[in-house]
Amino acid sequence: MQIVMNIGLVALVSLAASFLLLAKLHRQLSHMIEGRIYQERAQNWPDGVHAKYRASSKELMLHVASFGLLGITVGLLVYARQQLVLALIVGALALAVFYLLTKEVRKNFPIEEERNRAVFEGQKRR
Repeated sequence: MQIVMNIGLVALVSLAASFLLLAKLHRQLSHMIEGRIYQERAQNWPDGVHAKYRASSKELMLHVASFGLLGITVGLLVYARQQLVLALIVGALALAVFYLLTKEVRKNFPIEEERNRAVFEGQKRR
């Protein structure tokens, strides 16, 4: 029972730390969107307008699943050394979910860029 609690604790810490990475990623994506819009319309950029990347619900679920599985994998490797095959299986699953997460981010980025363009156009008219 102690090993399950230790693995769960490692997974929880990994997941909590991953949200710091998620916040940084979304900040960088927001800057990318803002830079792309600014390049196109530098002469008409209104004051106080900033782009904001918002994650889709699917992206958030994949993020939680990916980093939760990564935490479980690390926990298995640290606490259950004899369970290498199980750790490899869970790690492979974590990689597959991470790949799906990157696909979702790539799909969501143009959508968010268009949403931000619409917000920009609305701000420009005022």
